[in-house]
Amino acid sequence: MRQAVIFGRALPDERERAAVRDLAAAALDGHVVVGRGTRAALRVLLAVAAVLITAGALVTARLSPAGVGPILLGVLNAIWAGTGIRAVHGGPLRALQRNQ
Repeated sequence: MRQAVIFGRALPDERERAAVRDLAAAALDGHVVVGRGTRAALRVLLAVAAVLITAGALVTARLSPAGVGPILLGVLNAIWAGTGIRAVHGGPLRALQRNQ
């Protein structure tokens, strides 16, 4: 149930849908906070991406094209983190709309 609210997924079972609606409404009202750990992990991933991109740029500037690998890995991590943050950001509202 919590995952459906965090990521805004629809559920097929009517009883589960009712529970998701209640949890999403409580999250939107501010009575319950969902996805706090997920948001924290995604922020850490975004910070790691920034460090990788910076380190790769420094290695490329000082030594050789060997820094391209960390840059690409950092960009990939930034894409994953950005996509996850966007998915979690509107999760309760999407869950409430999709489980009506």
